[in-house]
Amino acid sequence: MTAQSLAAAVGALFTASGFVWVSTAGDPGGGGVRAYDGQVLGSPAVFVRVGQTLPKVTSRSLARTRQAHWCLVRCTVTGRAAEEVRVIAQDVIDALEGARPAAAGWQTTPLALLNTREPTEDRDVAATNGRWPMFGVVELEYTATLT
Repeated sequence: MTAQSLAAAVGALFTASGFVWVSTAGDPGGGGVRAYDGQVLGSPAVFVRVGQTLPKVTSRSLARTRQAHWCLVRCTVTGRAAEEVRVIAQDVIDALEGARPAAAGWQTTPLALLNTREPTEDRDVAATNGRWPMFGVVELEYTATLT
């Protein structure tokens, strides 16, 4: 019943939707857009970086025991052009919105789209042929309760 199990449950949602989930276990290979759990390895042109907050306690019982936790999934989508970012961001939304992470010891609400940010040039990396890669952000939230 840890935050790791919740993160793995979100990773399973990506895998079920055709993304290649890359975690500390390494890259399993195969085709598809890579979704990285945290740090991105190498310099792929197209990928999704998934960051998950540690669950924040939002509800306690009168005895002060934890009851509900608010969780945020922040996905940074990268691509060579804004249109590519939009397409992959929509794939992320389609894969996650309304899905319920399944983790042992937790009961979760379905993921709900909280925020999106438009594709923007990433000028922190080298330009290729005079163009910078693009990135956009998709944020989803859910609540997890210990069972």
